[in-house]
Amino acid sequence: KKQYFGIYKKDANSAVEVTDKQNTTPVRYLGDIKPTESNVMVIVHVHVDVCESMGANTVNTVVEGVAPKLIELVGGRTGLRIVTNFCVERRAKASFRVPVSKLAYKNMKGEEVALRILEGYALANEDPYRAVTHNKGIMNGIDAVSIALGQDFRAIESGAHAWATRNGRYQPLTEYRLIEEGDELCLEGTLELPTPIGVRGGAIQSHPTMQYTHALMNNPSCTTLGEVLAMVGLTQNFAALRAMVSEGIQRGHMSLHARNIAIQAGAPPILVPEVAAYMVEHRKIALAVASEYLKAHSIMTDGRTSFYTQQMVLPSTLLVEFEMEVPVSINIVFESLGDKPVHLAIQQGRKPQDIQHQLFGPDKDVNWFKQIFSLLGKLQVANKAPRRSNLIWQYKVKVLSVLLNLLLFRLIEEEPLASRQLVQNLLFAHLEPLLFIKQLPSVKEAFVVGASLFTAIFSVMKHEVDQISVRILSNALKEEQLRVISSALNMIGLEETAKDLEQFLSVHSRRYQVTVFLLCDLISVNPNLITPASLRFMLLLGNYLEMEGVICHDLASWNKNIRSNNAYQFWLKKSNKVHDKDTPEQFINLTKILLQEKKDKLLQDSSAAPFFDTSLFIQETSDVVQQYYEIMEIMLQAKL
Repeated sequence: KKQYFGIYKKDANSAVEVTDKQNTTPVRYLGDIKPTESNVMVIVHVHVDVCESMGANTVNTVVEGVAPKLIELVGGRTGLRIVTNFCVERRAKASFRVPVSKLAYKNMKGEEVALRILEGYALANEDPYRAVTHNKGIMNGIDAVSIALGQDFRAIESGAHAWATRNGRYQPLTEYRLIEEGDELCLEGTLELPTPIGVRGGAIQSHPTMQYTHALMNNPSCTTLGEVLAMVGLTQNFAALRAMVSEGIQRGHMSLHARNIAIQAGAPPILVPEVAAYMVEHRKIALAVASEYLKAHSIMTDGRTSFYTQQMVLPSTLLVEFEMEVPVSINIVFESLGDKPVHLAIQQGRKPQDIQHQLFGPDKDVNWFKQIFSLLGKLQVANKAPRRSNLIWQYKVKVLSVLLNLLLFRLIEEEPLASRQLVQNLLFAHLEPLLFIKQLPSVKEAFVVGASLFTAIFSVMKHEVDQISVRILSNALKEEQLRVISSALNMIGLEETAKDLEQFLSVHSRRYQVTVFLLCDLISVNPNLITPASLRFMLLLGNYLEMEGVICHDLASWNKNIRSNNAYQFWLKKSNKVHDKDTPEQFINLTKILLQEKKDKLLQDSSAAPFFDTSLFIQETSDVVQQYYEIMEIMLQAKL
């Protein structure tokens, strides 16, 4: 039995025998449709005023009722009797007119924005590939409103795209042009499209959600709703074109995505724009970044319940990010004491701002941090015991400590007395530690920004250290960080107050915070091995290494910065000497005696830290420090 495929026979000679590969049944292709006397179609369009309903059921009922009468008139048989979604008599139109002078956006003048929007429109008008995406963006807005209001968005979509081809080729639904309105040049945008919609009947009057959304719009008529849809589509298109011709559409999409991520992270409505702006600013849009920001923000506002009501300027931020064995990422949120927030970044590929150089030093970029921590990576405390994996936490606390140290010394250089007041407020847990800055008669911008940042870093570090489960280690780390801060303040006028080189070094060496790093490394050691005796040993070890470090540093850089305290300069002054080819060797011989006393004491007490190979560590550390400060040649000349 033959099966026939096709609708009408094209002609007698076009029939071709083929084989159905699945059932091997012979079939015949009967050709394409060709109008003949036997298959002429009569197409009838019936126009029905469906008022406030979408009208599909009404129109279908009407055409099915009219069909028999039409057959009586023309003969033949009935074909399809169905509603169309291409309702060209049911159109909505929206337009705007904006003075070109008011279109300035993202550092672009209004005239340039207007001309580029016209260029974007012209491209869509000439290229159907661009026109499709142009119109898709329009429908993004229209579809969203349609779905929320219970409309058949697929009918609206198909009708709109058909309308885009009304002139014989696919074109944009919107139109833009420049017109003169009085003495002012304006950009005019227009959108017109079919709107097969309804506000009566069907689910709209029975579904509670649809009732609610229509009530939000004050129960609009079809005319009003059509205008709203056209207005949303036009607005969507204008916003997209403006974004593309200025900052690029990707940044706009990033902002929207960032808001969604901020909401997922649990940001309260008041903080969503702030969190999103932070992620976009630093090009890091991720749930972890948003959560970290919220955590930092929480620390910043701790103890100051009036923050939300009094803060008129968005907070400032600092992002520190670089790669070591593990990714290092720190987000700091701090109060903006000026008229606008400051966003700082120590990050690969980010050029530091001038204020950042003032706060941390001109050479303290991401490469400096990576170099420092690469050196520290060679010095492992737990070299005789199994290590636990806490590298991310260790890096974070070490970086925070370095930032505190760098920042405080720069603040002291700018405002020594105000810096002392700031530290006192923090140590005595003053509820508003920064309030005194507003009462100062005059203060430099670097100090204003730096003081707020220092306060935030101090709070974040305290919060991180409080997470340590071994309480004696947590307390030791906090106490040591306070000693570092106190020593920085004690260095004010140290050259005049220190009696001898040993006393000078005991204060000056604290700035190298090696003890903080050693205590951080203990988080990787079995808690059962952390005892008061082992902590005391680590403090002695840190003190020794700090002194060796400051000696190497000051000898290598004694003539580079005459404003800073320098042990070699202090010794020259106290000894009534002037630098010459012999004085470095004399200085090294003297400091060697001081260091040897500390080293002997360490080796005697090394049994207190069974996880630690003291002699090996000291030797390796000395080599690394000396190489870093490039004083090996001096050491060789001194035969040390």
